[in-house]
Amino acid sequence: MQEEDVLLISRTINNKTYFKTQLEKRFCYPKVFVTDADKDGLNFLINDLKPKLVLIEAAFYYCSTAYMMSQLIKKFPDLNIAAVSIAPYPADLAMWFIFNGVKSYINYDDGAEEFFKGLEYIRDGRMVISASVQDRIDNIREKPDPASSVSMRQFEVLKLTCNGFTELEISDTLFISESTVTRHKENIYQTLNVRNEKELIVEALHLDLVKQEELIFRHKDYGLKYKKFEKQVPEEKPMIRRIK
Repeated sequence: MQEEDVLLISRTINNKTYFKTQLEKRFCYPKVFVTDADKDGLNFLINDLKPKLVLIEAAFYYCSTAYMMSQLIKKFPDLNIAAVSIAPYPADLAMWFIFNGVKSYINYDDGAEEFFKGLEYIRDGRMVISASVQDRIDNIREKPDPASSVSMRQFEVLKLTCNGFTELEISDTLFISESTVTRHKENIYQTLNVRNEKELIVEALHLDLVKQEELIFRHKDYGLKYKKFEKQVPEEKPMIRRIK
């Protein structure tokens, strides 16, 4: 395979031949490969193709695409990645592409003309960022650190959370304070770009950070909690006297 190959990664592209042809013929991209492979399959493909450029659909890993791309860049540090959104995608999430090392981000919601111009810039190796995302980057007080890998301790908290443990139960299990558990969860939220525990569990399972076979643990106090009923004293029924 030649190193000038372009890899387009998308789950929603049904007519892959059409988009491949559009990039090659209309926008003069070199040979384009289209795939929906992810995780290890995607790593193997990149290692095989050695593409000069990777175009990835912004919503490919849902709200965690930015995190997954940061992991991909760590594995392939010379990889040039551009995130492309052809459907609505929150700008507050999209700016994390740039913070995590993605070179460019373009969004069709900015208008067809800007989107097509962005494709040409990316083809020429130029950096381009959607106006709505650039506006957010320009207006934040302090640039956040890139998402780091989930630490071993955070993995422990994550797996216990997915198994239904409360923060108090996690604290009891790992011999750490509840405030430390809360801090670990907040760091995981930021790393995976999720807002709450429900989204965290969904993303952890979707990204295989937690396996289905690992959802088998229960805290020692697990069990049905029965309500305590007070003994009800039946009301005395008034005696009815028969009148003779």
